[in-house]
Amino acid sequence: MEHLLLDFTAGEQRKVVKGIVLNAINAATVKKAFQAYQVDQPSKSKERKLKHKQLHLLLDAFKEKHPTLGDSLGTDKGVELMNVDGRITTKIINHFTKKNIPVLTIHDSYVIPDTHSGELRTIMNKAVTEELNGFKINLDQEGIGRDQIQAFMNMDRANALDYNHNQRVTYNRTEGYNNRLKQHNKWLLKVNN
Repeated sequence: MEHLLLDFTAGEQRKVVKGIVLNAINAATVKKAFQAYQVDQPSKSKERKLKHKQLHLLLDAFKEKHPTLGDSLGTDKGVELMNVDGRITTKIINHFTKKNIPVLTIHDSYVIPDTHSGELRTIMNKAVTEELNGFKINLDQEGIGRDQIQAFMNMDRANALDYNHNQRVTYNRTEGYNNRLKQHNKWLLKVNN
């Protein structure tokens, strides 16, 4: 998105756009979205002082960049999306409850024993596909569960002997990676001394 608010940095403008879009998804009208956005801003902040005309410029630029979302803004679409999210969560909870496996929901995330993380990912993807009429989203997970490690360990490794380590691709490490590695190694020295 082009830089439209000259008194704002690009990062500040992006934050404003995210705020008005989030409000516009959840508001019945665009005007109400702008009012809700402004009320949430600290008093006397430059964000709160933005005029509706300026907010319209940002929202129009967002719609131009993301035309498929334009018709959903200022139409109270958020309630419908929360309903879809709730139905997905219900399917996941019901699946694991029937199997006597505890599952804890935290917003749009799920905590489950790590012996069932692969199953959780499968059920999440299945529930999303069902609720979105066949549209598939490959949901990811943080970390890897013991069930997935065990499945990997049980894989047939007949081709493992054919692997040539000399053909392994090497990657240039970024400066950020190298800095984090140095910090980690310093920490290890402190802990081990």
